[in-house]
Amino acid sequence: MIKNKLFWRGAILGLLLPVLAFVIYANAIIEGDLTSLFIYLKELGIHTHVMSLCVLINIVPFFLFIRNRRDVPAQGILSATFLLVIFIFINKFLF
Repeated sequence: MIKNKLFWRGAILGLLLPVLAFVIYANAIIEGDLTSLFIYLKELGIHTHVMSLCVLINIVPFFLFIRNRRDVPAQGILSATFLLVIFIFINKFLF
């Protein structure tokens, strides 16, 4: 188990940024709640596409951490990104 605080901070940042991007997208597209937007996107068949694009925002802090030679938080962001990709993959084929 990884005990480094910086890794977990990077992982939490990597999980929160896509959620924040989806909330901003929801406020820009539909002025309602997130569940109604998700149901609307699912009816259109593009819910996984939008979720994948929201995960793409993790590239910004990842490269900032790599550029500043802060490898441990970058590993956390990368791990969170892989976790989200697996979640999106399962969501696409099971739901």
